[in-house]
Amino acid sequence: MTHKVSAKASHKQSFVIWVRGAAYKLAAILARFLIRRGQFRGLRSNLAVIYDLPQDSPLLERRVIENLRNAFVCYVDFFIIACQGPGAIEAACEIDPAALQIIEDHLAEGRGVILVAAHTSSLDLYMLAMSRHFPGMQALTLPQPALNTRIMNRLRSKFGMQLTPISSASLRTAVRRLRKGGIVGIAADVPTQYGAQLSLFGRPCRLPIGHTRLAAATNSAILVGVSQRVGPGQYRGLGIEVHPGDGDEEDWAAATLKVLEHHILARPQEWFMPPPLWPSAPEAPLLFQHRLPPALTRRLIRR
Repeated sequence: MTHKVSAKASHKQSFVIWVRGAAYKLAAILARFLIRRGQFRGLRSNLAVIYDLPQDSPLLERRVIENLRNAFVCYVDFFIIACQGPGAIEAACEIDPAALQIIEDHLAEGRGVILVAAHTSSLDLYMLAMSRHFPGMQALTLPQPALNTRIMNRLRSKFGMQLTPISSASLRTAVRRLRKGGIVGIAADVPTQYGAQLSLFGRPCRLPIGHTRLAAATNSAILVGVSQRVGPGQYRGLGIEVHPGDGDEEDWAAATLKVLEHHILARPQEWFMPPPLWPSAPEAPLLFQHRLPPALTRRLIRR
């Protein structure tokens, strides 16, 4: 009986490996096809800044294809792991014990934690793995997501992540959660017309600072979260605490960006950011203009 169970598990694992390998090859083909037909121009413009290459550089094209292929591979891994059940998530994405300890220490003191993540590697697996460790975690998301994002959100919700599209109600919920010593997750590397004029990779761009406003209003800690791919279907989650210092909320947000910069530059092929971050790039689609105006955010926090 034990032999039969072992053989069945072995066959299942072999099938998963075969499916993953075939999907990886398809990801590479699709990435080349899309980039060579002029798709993902915002991604190209962002990577041109990181790699310091001209837009028409053949080397830049190879880097963009590599980046898009890696993004597709991460989605492949996510769906394969999701099909294996909640237990597979923790096995696939190991969170740095030091990061978990930092969060646990703050929560034990009754202090809230804001997990400020970037779109590095598999952000989905990272956030889901974090929510497995901290079941009450709330994730702030796009207020009016596109159809594909809504489908992904339903899948994320099935694994216990509490997704709340950004609104006045969800911000009030986040404030209450943080003041009670809870944890809230949000991405901070998406350009927005309502953000502050900050510097990223030495260039000015508008990025959200709502996370530092929330942290300042609720006396919460900020942990910058980064996901790294370490092998087929295997990821590592890091967490680096960023203290407020003596400056204001914008200075705190700038400090978090410095941490993100360091990790993005170490693995630029894993940072997937399609909307252009700098004015010289094509205009970002309305989908990505999702942060609330600063004045509204401040009013909601004070309630």
